[in-house]
Amino acid sequence: MKALCKKCGHPWNVSVHKKIGKQGYTCPHCTSKSKKMKKVTLFLCGFVISFLVVPMHSELAYMQRGYRAYGGEILIPVLYLTVVGLLREISDISIKKAPIKECKHKNFHLHITGFNNISQDASHVKA
Repeated sequence: MKALCKKCGHPWNVSVHKKIGKQGYTCPHCTSKSKKMKKVTLFLCGFVISFLVVPMHSELAYMQRGYRAYGGEILIPVLYLTVVGLLREISDISIKKAPIKECKHKNFHLHITGFNNISQDASHVKA
């Protein structure tokens, strides 16, 4: 079955079992674009907020110290970038570790990301 993407207008081969609601079909390409835009928007909002927090913390430090000096409050945006970078790396590492699925046949293992662990025993295959 062919379906037109409601965003880009390109036709896509879609399973007949795929339920397409009243809002229409969105292709995988447009879906990934919108997910990326959401991630970028959230990242930029957090970065801007971390920059807006610096003057507030500088003023609090001035009130506590009694003189102008810049300390750890300057590092808030750097801390934000470090935490976001670490979280992205951790999520990438956890995604790359694909579990091994076992087939119902003996000595036949299929790795999700490829055919890395297929044994050479093909006795279960009918000719």
